[in-house]
Amino acid sequence: IEESKPELAATTKEMATKDSKLNDLTREIEILNTRYVKNERRKKDMEEEMTLVVQKLEDGAYAFEELSEENVRLQNEIATKTEAQPLHQSACIGSERNLEIIPESDESQPDEKIAGLAKKDASTSHDDHALRDAIREKENLASELFRAKNKLKQKSKLLKRQQSEVAYFK
Repeated sequence: IEESKPELAATTKEMATKDSKLNDLTREIEILNTRYVKNERRKKDMEEEMTLVVQKLEDGAYAFEELSEENVRLQNEIATKTEAQPLHQSACIGSERNLEIIPESDESQPDEKIAGLAKKDASTSHDDHALRDAIREKENLASELFRAKNKLKQKSKLLKRQQSEVAYFK
């Protein structure tokens, strides 16, 4: 029995050492398991955030496309108004020339001449108003185009920023 005591003490010491190592390994496994769970949660959160960023990118791309189409429409409208303006001015000048020619050529019927001049004067006045309206509309369209371009630039910057965020998460 005396011979077994040192063996028993060595075995007990070895068991205590193994038990301590087992406890250390169990704690390490618990720590790793906790880290794993946290990383899985973080991964899930990042995937959800990525989905939101992709949705924002798609929305931004759609808005960018709409603004681009609106920009083209406004530019075409301005071009049309710009092309029509010289023609309208030419018509006004032609009306003024007609007024200058009529008094010299038709002196026989003063009442009819006065009525004709009044009509032409009214149409010229109407043409002037129409010209002013067209110019005002052109200016409004130009400012609308300017605002649309600014919106387009802002959306473009936002889209680029979101794309860089998506690239960062990939």
